[in-house]
Amino acid sequence: MSFKHLNGAGIYGSKSLKLWDQTTVQNDFQSIATVVVPSGYNSNVITISNIPQNFTHLQLRLIGQTNRATYGLDDVYFRYNGDTGNNYTNHGFYGDGGSATAFAPYGTTTGPYLGGALGTTTGNNFGAVILDILDYTNYSKNRTIRAFGGQDTNGTISGYGGRIHLSSGLWMNTTNPINSITIVGVSGNFTQYTQAALYGIKAAS
Repeated sequence: MSFKHLNGAGIYGSKSLKLWDQTTVQNDFQSIATVVVPSGYNSNVITISNIPQNFTHLQLRLIGQTNRATYGLDDVYFRYNGDTGNNYTNHGFYGDGGSATAFAPYGTTTGPYLGGALGTTTGNNFGAVILDILDYTNYSKNRTIRAFGGQDTNGTISGYGGRIHLSSGLWMNTTNPINSITIVGVSGNFTQYTQAALYGIKAAS
């Protein structure tokens, strides 16, 4: 296939095949909300509410640190629509370079729970988490949720050099679509520059 011309409207070949028309975008990520923690924030909770219902899936990207006074890591968990009941189930595993642990709790009050995925001021580090919520508006079924996160202290905290955590599970609610996400740091308050960014994903039409 030889190219006849290349311009901002697309790529054309011998059969005038247009690959991109600068209008039709499928499976794209669209920003919904971004929260950046300010100085002096005195809470271990971040909530993103009034989530629009015109996407297929959601992705939350978190870069987080707490002021936990010990260790170089902190835990984080998530809830949906303020639900604190035993309506979540998770399974996953985590490792720190020296050992690995698997788990499969059922009927928990959070989903998912990522142990050691946040950084701390003690460790002078930030952790990163990516959370995917599939079919979040489809309340005729339990919503599938998966998360991956971790952090590294570069060996500065003895016994807590870092951790990688992978988890997936369900929010067992067939009554409501997801319209809010609550992020909770377990052992300390979120510090300045912690950032949570929520994106909506539209499926191909």
